Amino acid sequence: GIVGETAGRNFTFHTITIEQGEDIVQRIRLFSEMTPDSICIISASGTVSIAEVYVPNPRRDIFRYEGELTIVNLNGSHTYDGVRGAKKCLLSVLLADSEGRCYGGAVAGSLIAAGPTRVIIGTFIQILRHRKRRTAALESATRSSVSPVIDG
Repeated sequence: GIVGETAGRNFTFHTITIEQGEDIVQRIRLFSEMTPDSICIISASGTVSIAEVYVPNPRRDIFRYEGELTIVNLNGSHTYDGVRGAKKCLLSVLLADSEGRCYGGAVAGSLIAAGPTRVIIGTFIQILRHRKRRTAALESATRSSVSPVIDG
């Protein structure tokens, strides 16, 4: 199959400004669709009024946070998966309220800008290369044939 690495070349920086009421996730997605290159989020500053995130727990609950929340960190990437030739989109966010409480997780839906928000994006040409699959015979031949010794 083809393996997509996140290493690449021709790294270029871009700034997008998102206005109040716009969905930050959609703007990043639109930017990603406009370029054949892979992208990664370098930095973001601004506030959100609505955030939908997966909370890290076994049930993968989606929480919806509302109110003015400051973006502490927004990171992620849109990189080629190497299988279908499609970009795999991953974003995570850490937000803080006015009292310093933090909320975050993997972005599950919208991030609505509460005011002007700036996102710095890096584009790069992702290295895709072919990887040979190992056959079952090759894998079994490379395994150790030594059995453990149990003293008893």
